[in-house]
Amino acid sequence: MFAQDVLSPDPANPGNQIQTGEGRSQGVELEAEAGLPGGFSMTAGYTFQAAKITRSNAGDVGRRPFTAEASSLAAERLPVPRGLRHDESGG
Repeated sequence: MFAQDVLSPDPANPGNQIQTGEGRSQGVELEAEAGLPGGFSMTAGYTFQAAKITRSNAGDVGRRPFTAEASSLAAERLPVPRGLRHDESGG
């Protein structure tokens, strides 16, 4: 992904920002989900992102913007007992 007109500090007025910055991001995202016996399910994911500032007035060209380089997740879903389901409890 390539982004243009990203906000960058205004050299003429430090309290303002102007749309002159640029950035580039490349990466990969993986996700897997599995159904398990008894109605359980498991989800796992991983993201890697190589992001870089390519044009800026702040002197930070070549640096990573405020984003994580990698992130992951893991989640599980548990079945709800029949008597506790909203559609079966009358509520």
